[in-house]
Amino acid sequence: SIVENENCLVELERMTNCATDILDKLELPYRKVILCSGDMGFSAEKTFDIEAWIPYEKKYREIISSKLIFGGF
Repeated sequence: SIVENENCLVELERMTNCATDILDKLELPYRKVILCSGDMGFSAEKTFDIEAWIPYEKKYREIISSKLIFGGF
């Protein structure tokens, strides 16, 4: 999504909520993780990873990543 700077955080939340709503409807176990700055790319300002439980591996794996990237427009 491309939005005005003042709407960036709202759009990041909307995109993340769209992803978690799908997982909720599918009744899949997941967790939402906020990455620390050391784990994000240099252009990202805020990143949420959605990790789903993979029973075969017996651990959570990232399946979705939502990022706020400051474009400086």
